Amino acid sequence: MAPEELVNVIKKHDRFVQGLVGGERAVLAGAKLKGLRLTNLNFQHAILSRIDFSGATLEGCDFSFADLFSANLAGAASNGAKFDRADLRGAKLRGAKLQDASFHESDLRPGLVMGAASESVTDLTEASLERANLEGAQFARACFQHASMKDAVLRRATMTAADLHGADLSGADLEAARGESANFSGADLTGARLDKAMLRGANLRGAILAQASLAETDLMDARVSPGSRQLSVELQRTLRDHALWVESNAGRGQRATLPGIDLAGLDMRAAYFSGADLSGARLTAAKLSHGLFVLTDLTGADLSNADLRHADLAGANLSRADLSFADLRHAKPQAGRAQGPGGPAHRRSVANQAHRRRLARCQPDPRRHAPGRYPRGRAQRRQDRQHQRAQKPLIPNPND
Repeated sequence: MAPEELVNVIKKHDRFVQGLVGGERAVLAGAKLKGLRLTNLNFQHAILSRIDFSGATLEGCDFSFADLFSANLAGAASNGAKFDRADLRGAKLRGAKLQDASFHESDLRPGLVMGAASESVTDLTEASLERANLEGAQFARACFQHASMKDAVLRRATMTAADLHGADLSGADLEAARGESANFSGADLTGARLDKAMLRGANLRGAILAQASLAETDLMDARVSPGSRQLSVELQRTLRDHALWVESNAGRGQRATLPGIDLAGLDMRAAYFSGADLSGARLTAAKLSHGLFVLTDLTGADLSNADLRHADLAGANLSRADLSFADLRHAKPQAGRAQGPGGPAHRRSVANQAHRRRLARCQPDPRRHAPGRYPRGRAQRRQDRQHQRAQKPLIPNPND
């Protein structure tokens, strides 16, 4: 599109918004406006579906009620722009700068383009959304991986199954937000407000929850470690970096190396320690149920009296680890076997088997004794035989 033609369309659209004579709605569907500088323009109610704004400067523009279905705004500088109630389904906003932007009640759900094989997910990966207003917005299944959303407003937002892995949500307001099955793994929720939020089935492994408000938050079936809030902020950041390291195949973050750390008695349910170095760690009486310890180095760790129910210990190194009196019900694989013969858990297992055999020998044998009767002693059995012989009738001698 020629610059003169674009200027004419914008002028007519501005008259259309103001209700003046000679106004005409802007219809720029599929237009290529890549890299242009278009600041403080009014695009309210404009038809901009499939438009290419990638790399453009759109600071201060007003896209309220606009049709931006499947639009490309990747890398666009849109600080302070307004997208209130705009249709952004399937839009691409990867790496866009959206500080102080407003998305009040906008629609960022996936969108299906005619003829496409599958829906296009709204992509806001690594986008800058500091202080952005997303109140009441719908971004179910949208991708916010590693996005910066500090102090963003997400009250009553619908983020069902959205991917916020590694996002920075420190100080964000998510009151009454709906985030069922959303992925918050490795997210920074420091000081975030999550009161009355619906987070059923959400994944919060490795998320930082320091000073976060969780009043009346629904965390049913969520993968979260509530006790991690008791840890120091430094340790929480270490665990967050470790979660990013695992999820990105060492592309981000770094491995948690915590030899000899003291976590005795702490509530670390659903903790994310897969691949971490916890050699020599003190985890006595720690609550570690549903935790992930896949390929974790637990050499010489003290896990006595620890709660390891439903924990995943696949491939974990438990050599010389103390598992005495640890609760290993439903743990996989069985930690006692992974430790090998000779350890405390193995000796306890052997002792329990011997005890069960002793108990079995003390029970009456149903094949030898009638139901309800107890086994009789040797002297009593001898008396029974004598009594039976005395009761037998005499057989007459035919020679008499």
